[in-house]
Amino acid sequence: SNRISMFYLCICENFCKFKVMKTQEISIVTASFESLNTKSYEGFTLISIVGKVYGSYRNSERVKKLVGFSIFRMYSNQRAGDFLACNLLYRKKLHRKGAEKLLNDIREFCKEENNTKAVLMGYGKDNEFCYRHIFADFLRANGVSVDAEEGVEHSIQRKYWGDDIYKVRGHFNLT
Repeated sequence: SNRISMFYLCICENFCKFKVMKTQEISIVTASFESLNTKSYEGFTLISIVGKVYGSYRNSERVKKLVGFSIFRMYSNQRAGDFLACNLLYRKKLHRKGAEKLLNDIREFCKEENNTKAVLMGYGKDNEFCYRHIFADFLRANGVSVDAEEGVEHSIQRKYWGDDIYKVRGHFNLT
């Protein structure tokens, strides 16, 4: 019985190491589109996780776009400050695609540019709400390492995702 459990432990350790190595063959970080104006990101594959890049940012033509992740339909929720709805709707897209498929798409983009570093990009500046943080949180929850962005408090992002603005505002004439 003891030998069997030791054998099982060795198999599990080796499998886990393989799985971690498989996902760690690329380095993933997050950044805002605004940072394109101040950083070069030489040697990185730039990936938009919110669809088309609007605005004039330096090197925006280098940004690749993940298909199916446009935030256009969530625009009214975001404008209203309903980040709970934004989080739920965006996570639905992430779950539908799946972590393995997303990671494969990121790998393919990196392979096209012959590098092993990717930057997941979105519109929010610093601690503003941004979909890139939801994307990174989803990947981390699925065992993929995503380096934390300097100056961004993940506790603030999580607070955005949980705030129900309709409970706070209150509604009249509802029975």
